[in-house]
Amino acid sequence: MRLAALLLIMALPAAHAAPFDGPRKVTWHGLLDLRAVRTSPNVSALRGGQGKLRFGGRDRDRNGTGDGNATTFAAPRLTGALTVDLGGATQLQFSAETDADSESAGTIGVLEAAVVSTRSFSFLNARARAGTFFPPLAGAHRADWEGAPTVTPSAAATWTAEELRMIGAEGALSGAFGPADAELTLGVFSGADQAGRILMARGWTLHDRTSRVQGNLILPGGTTYRPFAELDGRPGGYAKLAA
Repeated sequence: MRLAALLLIMALPAAHAAPFDGPRKVTWHGLLDLRAVRTSPNVSALRGGQGKLRFGGRDRDRNGTGDGNATTFAAPRLTGALTVDLGGATQLQFSAETDADSESAGTIGVLEAAVVSTRSFSFLNARARAGTFFPPLAGAHRADWEGAPTVTPSAAATWTAEELRMIGAEGALSGAFGPADAELTLGVFSGADQAGRILMARGWTLHDRTSRVQGNLILPGGTTYRPFAELDGRPGGYAKLAA
């Protein structure tokens, strides 16, 4: 908790006595994704089936398997991202997404909402963020306004977008040490106590849908659960050293 408090203090803009200089700089971006899809009969995992892709066949008789190939038109992503300059090398970053395809049931919700601050101290650079954000994983899928590099990311990136979201605080220090650069990242977070449950239930999949912070995931058979819910009342932590 002391580490979390320190990171939150770092994330706040530095106080100063300068006069009000007008509205802060606000930038926003958006992405609209439209698709025409021809699928196999397998029901998509996003609808409780065992299909490995985002779109799948229809289960009209509700026996758990698809009844035939499906042709559909969809708007699987309408994403907006907002960045607000708070001054002092500090920004508020927010992104939300909605979809209009039958596999995702037309949900809308938050993807990320965090305060991010950077500082420089002689030969060290510091970065802190607090809120809800994607973890610092190599190649992690970010379904924000920039979009994924492909509509079918890797299986690991798919899982990251489904079950891994940090709700907490993170700090990183980086710098040049001799001929090499190094960065140390430490974080504390709440929630994500059930990470891995979706893999146990239906294995790896390949799709570009990102879970909303307050949303649910559908398991095979139609049951649902909240992937980012806090269950045991204890914070988690992580560390990363890159060189």
